[in-house]
Amino acid sequence: MLKKGLIVFSLAIAVIILVTVIHNTWRDIRNKKYKAGYPLEIERYLEKKYGKRFIVNPEGKLLYSGSPIPAADVYSPYLYEVREPERDGSVFNVWVYPKSSKDKRIEEIQDNYCWKFLSIMMKEWFQEEMTDILPEEYKLIFVESSRSEMDERITPNSPLAYYFEIRETPDYLYLYLILPPGSSYEEDGLTEENVTQVIKDFYHSFPKVRIRFFIKQITTMEDYEKISVRKQENLKYYLYRDANPFWDMEMDSKMDIELGLED
Repeated sequence: MLKKGLIVFSLAIAVIILVTVIHNTWRDIRNKKYKAGYPLEIERYLEKKYGKRFIVNPEGKLLYSGSPIPAADVYSPYLYEVREPERDGSVFNVWVYPKSSKDKRIEEIQDNYCWKFLSIMMKEWFQEEMTDILPEEYKLIFVESSRSEMDERITPNSPLAYYFEIRETPDYLYLYLILPPGSSYEEDGLTEENVTQVIKDFYHSFPKVRIRFFIKQITTMEDYEKISVRKQENLKYYLYRDANPFWDMEMDSKMDIELGLED
């Protein structure tokens, strides 16, 4: 009797194991299908949101895996590289959040396409305020300190102030003013004192921002002419392309100004 009970128990365990294996296998197959459809879902999401088509790199990147908490259902979003179809278009990122670590159906999609418009408005503001001191020839490059999603309330038509009003913590933004060799920038009034005052004026208008302003002078005209502002700004959002940032070039650092909000 005992032997018969052990056989029945063993068979029950075997059935449970088999059912679990089959269930997990089908779940994995289903999730693989869901993930394969992410690029198309991203295209649809972006076209509906912005009214235009974008090109999605199908090679998504899992940001992190695993959890320090045993049995916790902590899961990672998948990060994608997306670009505008124009030859000189902007590159940006999209985050796909699955429902859970075991269910890869899409719960939410977020993006940071509007960094492009933040860049345009930031540079326009500084160029306008520095009109009297900027040299005739220069290139201005905008870089955010981190790659992060944009708040869903931000749109391509949002004013510059709104980008910072809805943020709970200060933004860290970098501006690189790139000069060609032989530039007489100081004669035009581009001094540390004048640049510092412009940054203070910016802080007065936009108190939730911290600016770091660099002035770099490229050593050779050949290198200077190679610098594409759009390509340099896009570098932060590539996932699989080798970076070729301008700071790998030979240059002289002329200014590095970083002011706290209290300065």
